[in-house]
Amino acid sequence: MFALAPHPRPRLVADLAALTVLAALTALNAPLLAGCASTPPPTPEVIHQRPPPDDARAARYRELTRAANARAAAGDFAAALGHADDALTLIPFGLEAALAKVESHLGLGQRTQALDFAQRLADRHPQDPFAHYALGKSLYALGRLGAAHDAFADGLARAPDDRLLQLALLTALTHDPDVTLDELHARAALLGADPELAPDVLHALAMAHEIRGDLAQADALYVQAIAVRPHHPFAHYNLALLRHANRDPARARPHLEAFLDQAPPSAARERDEARKLLQEIRP
Repeated sequence: MFALAPHPRPRLVADLAALTVLAALTALNAPLLAGCASTPPPTPEVIHQRPPPDDARAARYRELTRAANARAAAGDFAAALGHADDALTLIPFGLEAALAKVESHLGLGQRTQALDFAQRLADRHPQDPFAHYALGKSLYALGRLGAAHDAFADGLARAPDDRLLQLALLTALTHDPDVTLDELHARAALLGADPELAPDVLHALAMAHEIRGDLAQADALYVQAIAVRPHHPFAHYNLALLRHANRDPARARPHLEAFLDQAPPSAARERDEARKLLQEIRP
């Protein structure tokens, strides 16, 4: 996803895809009129045009949004997009369905469409932290790291204790060479106690060390992330690329194979790269 000229490897990749689904599910499981579970009470600027909770339209909106999230989680992004669009005809710019729509566009590789919709969502709901999250994720997917950082920071300003936004900002900051490892580790320490996020925190720190040239520590952190969560496709992918670049193909091979077994449908470009590298490695 991002070209790193100092290193003889194609790109570093972090997977933010699951975060949008988690964020949407968090919001959807909250009371219908309460906003996201981790957001402040809605202000007049954060009105999602929702009908009363007992309205049949609201029930259908929830059903379609759950279906969109379920299809996205299964990798069927075309079906997910259809469900999300249907939900949005019932509640235009409803947050949960809007997040699912962004996720679906990104899963289909439609990064420009994702950004266009996420920008409209953030413009429509400027006080909603997850609207800024969706915008930041779309910018990150396009490699616009500075703008992604700003969007995640805007979201955190509105929900400073939200751990998913904290992780997203940490991931964006790993690519900023002006941010020190000490600062990144301090931010990571605030998240490290959360067992759900620990593998992604380790993965972000591994990328940070690699970008800054500390390849031995990067390798060790990728290994730790995989030990905590063996099904972590992009930790396998980045570790394989690191070892391949360090002329250690035998130790890269199992992680390329693990990545190909685990890769989400949206990682078509990375799957192609992994297959090419395996062809080079195999006798």
